[in-house]
Amino acid sequence: MLKSRYLLILGSFGIFLISIVLTVPANQAYKWGLLPSNVSFQGLSGRLLDGSAQYANIKNTTLNNVSWSWQPLSLLSGQFLLNWAIDGQELAGKGQASSSFLGNKQISNTALTFKAEKFNPYLPKGNTLTGNVALDISSATFSQQLESIAATAAIESLLVATTIGEFQIGALNLVAKGTEAEGFQLQVTDAQDSESVNIVADVNQQQLTLSGQVQADSNLAKQTTPLLPLIAKKQGNTWILSWQGTLPEKLF
Repeated sequence: MLKSRYLLILGSFGIFLISIVLTVPANQAYKWGLLPSNVSFQGLSGRLLDGSAQYANIKNTTLNNVSWSWQPLSLLSGQFLLNWAIDGQELAGKGQASSSFLGNKQISNTALTFKAEKFNPYLPKGNTLTGNVALDISSATFSQQLESIAATAAIESLLVATTIGEFQIGALNLVAKGTEAEGFQLQVTDAQDSESVNIVADVNQQQLTLSGQVQADSNLAKQTTPLLPLIAKKQGNTWILSWQGTLPEKLF
């Protein structure tokens, strides 16, 4: 009898704690430190597990009009999953973010459109990007850093400014995949003619290796004429890429 009473008390207390978590206002949860410590919020509304913010700042990157909602059934699969959305002029999209009970973090089913200028702070001095990027992430897992990724991207038009000149790049398709242990690979093809451009960038730690080929009469070759001799050798009507370098440490 006494044991049953203790179980009833514990069960009631557990339900009470869950009800607090489910109903606590998002702004109050932020004050209590229940939201991610590496993210600062402004204009919070709604609840901890179903709320929104006018602004969220992550590592000096500001996101506008952020919203999220918890999926309770995700607990049955051993993870805590949120649907999220961003609606800003420079970055917009939606997707899912999850954290397993073992601490593994994942982004999945994500579609984003953003300004290529977002990459500029990570590029070497004197290099900038201008344009729009549409990114689809099937899956990306994290610990302290990116561990694995499977994603595709489309670029309609991109202006690349470098120390040796400006290059207007036409429509391209990109496919990214790989793991931290085996390295990451990015494949770039022409959106209209995939056989005319096939560039592969392999990233292992900070080492970058370019390979592949670009047809000399392709739009990309015409748009990057001063750059190609620095990273490729011409054989007949084809530029054969062969280049190695080191990526900036701040990318990591």
